Amino acid sequence: MPTIKKKDESMYEVESHNKGEFYTIDIDAKTCTCPHYQFRMKRFGGECKHLAAVRDFIAANSEVKEYKSKYKAKKTENGGKGNRKQDVSKKEDNDEDKEEDTKNDKNRANSRSNDLTAEILKEVAGEEGKDAVELIDKYGEIMINDLIAKGYLIESKGKVKILK
Repeated sequence: MPTIKKKDESMYEVESHNKGEFYTIDIDAKTCTCPHYQFRMKRFGGECKHLAAVRDFIAANSEVKEYKSKYKAKKTENGGKGNRKQDVSKKEDNDEDKEEDTKNDKNRANSRSNDLTAEILKEVAGEEGKDAVELIDKYGEIMINDLIAKGYLIESKGKVKILK
């Protein structure tokens, strides 16, 4: 997980893969200063990995706040006399369940993405250059742009090839 710094209500900084270099994200406007967003994703309203990281960061922090507010409400209902050891144990179990669910969701998403990536690469490998529009129609612009951004594919003059 990259380093994320909150600047104000909607502005965040996310560390680049180059340590010490940060990109500015406006989560309300859904914009990022990274080159991938500026030159590719911005055109069709896509989301770069920095925007996704901030969105996940906000969601994770919201879940923590939600849990804390539920814990306080529960403690108030018991007149403040809740069993601390039991409450901590329940929180740890809940956190472990959430962590496991998150891992399972990520694994399923990665598996689907890897399968689709393999399918696209197999389709493109058999030709000198596959028509870019045809691939985009079949798999979606986000998927094809992502493979180009990751360096698997290269697009030139309307043809997509495997980058060697």
